[in-house]
Amino acid sequence: MKRRHLEYFQIRSLIFDNLREFYNAPGTPLLDLSSDLGFMSYPGKGNWLIDGVEISSCFDSGNLKSIELNDNPLSDEDAVDRRQGRRPEVDLEFRCVVAPDMAGTEFENGNKSWFHFRVTGAHGKTVRFNMMNLNRHQKLYNQGMAPVFMVHQQGTEMPNIMLEPERWNRVCSVFSHTSDGVFLMSFWHTFTTAEDVYFSFSYPCSVEDTTKWIDKLEKKHRFPEEHSSSDIYFHREILCRSIDGRPVELLTISSAEGITDEVEPNFAHNLPPPFPERADEENNNDAEENKSGQKAFMISARVHPGETPASHVLRGMVDFILRTDDKRSATLRSRYVFKIIPILNPDGVVRGHYRTDARGQNLNRFYLNPDVSLQPQCFAYRQLIYYLHRNYRLDGKDIPNDIDSTAQDYDSLVEDKESGVGFLIDLHAHAAKRGAFLFGNRLKLADYHAETLCYARLTAANSAHMDFDACCFSQRNMNMKDKRDQLSKEGSCRVAFYYLTGSPHIYTLECNYNTGRYQNAISSRDGALTPPIPPAPLVKYTPDHYAEVGRGLLCGVLDVFTVNPIPRVAPQQVKSLRGQISRQVEIQRSNPSQRRKITSKNVSSGLSLDRLSQYEKPKRFERSLPVASGTKVVRTPPVKEVPPGRLSRPIASRTCSDRFVNPSSSNARETLRTGPSFTTRFGHR
Repeated sequence: MKRRHLEYFQIRSLIFDNLREFYNAPGTPLLDLSSDLGFMSYPGKGNWLIDGVEISSCFDSGNLKSIELNDNPLSDEDAVDRRQGRRPEVDLEFRCVVAPDMAGTEFENGNKSWFHFRVTGAHGKTVRFNMMNLNRHQKLYNQGMAPVFMVHQQGTEMPNIMLEPERWNRVCSVFSHTSDGVFLMSFWHTFTTAEDVYFSFSYPCSVEDTTKWIDKLEKKHRFPEEHSSSDIYFHREILCRSIDGRPVELLTISSAEGITDEVEPNFAHNLPPPFPERADEENNNDAEENKSGQKAFMISARVHPGETPASHVLRGMVDFILRTDDKRSATLRSRYVFKIIPILNPDGVVRGHYRTDARGQNLNRFYLNPDVSLQPQCFAYRQLIYYLHRNYRLDGKDIPNDIDSTAQDYDSLVEDKESGVGFLIDLHAHAAKRGAFLFGNRLKLADYHAETLCYARLTAANSAHMDFDACCFSQRNMNMKDKRDQLSKEGSCRVAFYYLTGSPHIYTLECNYNTGRYQNAISSRDGALTPPIPPAPLVKYTPDHYAEVGRGLLCGVLDVFTVNPIPRVAPQQVKSLRGQISRQVEIQRSNPSQRRKITSKNVSSGLSLDRLSQYEKPKRFERSLPVASGTKVVRTPPVKEVPPGRLSRPIASRTCSDRFVNPSSSNARETLRTGPSFTTRFGHR
C-alpha cells in the first residue's frame, strides 16, 4: 500500500488562507469569514428573545427560521385535547417555523424536516413547541418518533456527540396532528435547570463534532516513522472543497504491513495551489500492480445532511476498525485499505439542511455525470473510486485510464469481481421504513447476486437491528425516479459506481430515525465478545444502537468470506446458507413474473443463526410492549449456556458500567430478558 499525499493541516491551512481569493470569484456569493463562514447570512439561523426566554439557531447545523408565542388551539384534535385536559399544562407555548433547504434563493426546495435550536432562560417552566411546517412524516411520528434534547452547562465546552452520545435523550411528550391538511408536530419539555437546552429533529452531528472526533483519532493513531507491521496506518487529508469552500475530508485506515514510501495521487481538483499530483493526469495513466494483497473498502456518509444516523453508524465502524485488541479488526485491516469520507456535504450540514447542498442539489443523484464546478464532491468521489478500481486490483489486469468510456447503463456494464473496490457502503437514514436495512443492486450474474444477499443475511446475524427482510436488491430500485424532483436513482452512489466499476459489493445502508420492526437475537460461539442476546421489546434507537449496526456490517464482511477469527456463524453454516440463497435466486430468476421475495424464512431453514431464522416475528401487541425492568418477553428462547471464560474480555476492558453476570444462573437469564439490561449489552460488541 502506498502512503497518502499531503498532510491534512497543510492542505487545510491553504484552503482557509486562500479562501477569499479562490472562492469569491465574480458571480459567486461572498462568504463572511469573520462570522463562522457566514452563519447569520443563512435563513435558518437567528436569535430571538421572547418573555425572557432566549432561542437561537445560530450555530453549526442549527435551523429555525422564526418563532412566536401561541395562545390558540392549532387543530380540531388539539382543541378537543385541550378541553379534556389530555395534554400537559404549559407556561409558554411557541409556534416554530423551520427554513426549507436554501430558503429565499432560486434554489429553495421543499425539504424542511430538520430543526436544531437552543433555549436559554426557561428554568422552572414547561414549554410547548409547535413545529408548524415540517415535511409530512405522519408515519414516522405515529410509530413513536420523538425529537431529542441535551442539557449543556453554560461556560463549559460544548459536549461532542461523537464522544459523549449518552448526553442526548428523547423528549417524553410528542403529539402529531394535522390542520387543514398541514402536518403539525408538537412536543413538550420541562426545564428543570437554568442551563442551555438544545433540541433537534434527531441525534445531531455537526461538522465541528466530526472534525474534533477525527482530531482525537488522529492524535491517538498518529503513524510513527519507525513502525512495525502490527501498527495501524491512519492518514487524514482533504478530498476536495465544497461549493461554499469547506474541506471534504478523506481518511485512510489500514495495516502498516507492506506499506511503501511511495505516495498516491490526489483527487483534489479545486484546492488552492500548490496543486497535488492529480490521479487523472497523463503521468498516471498506467495502473500499478497491487503487491499488498489488499482491496479498497469505501465508506461514505452524510451526502444528505439531515440523515444524522449515518454519522453514528460511521463512528461504530471506525471505532471497530481501529481496535487494537480484537482479532476481527486486525483481519479487516490486513485485508482492506479503508477509505472513509465522514461528511460528503458539509455545506448542507452547517446550513442546517435536510437533504441538499448549497445549490439545493440532492448530490446523491449526480454521481453518473458530475459537473466539476457544480458537484465537486461527486466529481472527486467518482475519480477516487475509478482510481481504486484500477490500482487496487489483485489480478494485475490493466484497466485503461479512461473514466469517460465506462458503462453508463445496466445493459452495457460488465460485472468485475476482481475490481479493486472490494466493498462500498454509503450510509443514510430513512424516515418511512423501520429498522436498519441494505439496498443493493440487481446483479447480472446469479452467483454474484446470491453472494450479496448472503452478506446482508450474515449482517443480520451480527446485528440486533439489521432487518434482512426489509433489504431490497431489485432492478426497479436501481432506476426508479424520485417523486419530488424526477431524478433517477441511476445517479446515486450505489448504482453509478456499480456501473463505473462492475463491483458486486456496493450497498446503501438505511437506518430508521426511530425504531425497528423487531430485533434479532445475537448468538455467541467460539469466544465471541458478547453473550447471547435474546429477543426483547423494541427500543428507541440511540447513537450506540446505530454504532452497533456499523459493527455488524463489518463482521458480516468477514463471515461472508469465512475469514472471521471469532465467528458467530460457523463456516459450515455459511456454506449451507450460500447454497440456500443460490437456489432461491435461481427460482426467482426462472419465474420473474411471480416476484418471489427472498426472505429470512426461505433461506435459513435448519440454521441456528439468530431469531429471524428460528422464531416467528412477535405479534403486534408484543412488539408494542414497553422496555421496562421486570418486563418479560413471550416466546423467548432459552439462553445457550456458554462457559464464562468464552463470554467476554476481562472486566477492565469493558465499555459498559454494569457488572457482567454468569448466564448459566437463573438470575442471569431473567436479567437478560429485561429491557434496561438488554440495552446495555451493546457496549460489549
